[in-house]
Amino acid sequence: MLKKTTVAAAASLAILFVATATHAQSPALPAPMVDAVRQAIISNPEVQARWRNFTAGQSLQDQARAAGRPTVDLTLGVGVERNERPLEIRDTYSRNGASLTLNQVLFDGFFTQNEVKRLGYAN
Repeated sequence: MLKKTTVAAAASLAILFVATATHAQSPALPAPMVDAVRQAIISNPEVQARWRNFTAGQSLQDQARAAGRPTVDLTLGVGVERNERPLEIRDTYSRNGASLTLNQVLFDGFFTQNEVKRLGYAN
């Protein structure tokens, strides 16, 4: 059953490709037929599942590529501290601070490069 669906989906994609290619050159197929094929492909759950798996793989590859890019971290802190000890002066301290850090991985043992390559095979 799954094989028939896969073959049907592949055939639909092929028809759509041929229809759009020939439609761009000469109007060989009627527009309603092209629209019907396009609608069949869009509404086919097998085609949709494969497309979503493909785009998910692309997203994972993009995440792996991001490991080699620089990161910028902004940290802000605000606080109040009270010093209340018996028989001593009570003090209140306010503190606030900010830090901005830029990090760049110089060498990770080819992990990022190999991860991108590994995820490319998953597509």
